[in-house]
Amino acid sequence: MRHDFQNARIALGFSVSAVKSEILRTSGIVVAETEGSHIRIVAEVDRRFSLVREVKAQVDINLQRSEWLRQSTLARAFHREIGNACV
Repeated sequence: MRHDFQNARIALGFSVSAVKSEILRTSGIVVAETEGSHIRIVAEVDRRFSLVREVKAQVDINLQRSEWLRQSTLARAFHREIGNACV
């Protein structure tokens, strides 16, 4: 027997008592099976946030370097321009 959840109304925060596990298996709804899976999910989220923090730090460093390069390039350009104007 196939249960069609696509035609069901979507509600936030609802609960259903006594849902058979076979219905969940065939519905495509992902349900965490054990406490261990919850721990693995949290660990994976933490790992990914750590990677995001590392990438953000690298981006911030490179933005600062690009600002220094821009300032240096402008300073050299104006220095040459002023030098040529004085000659």
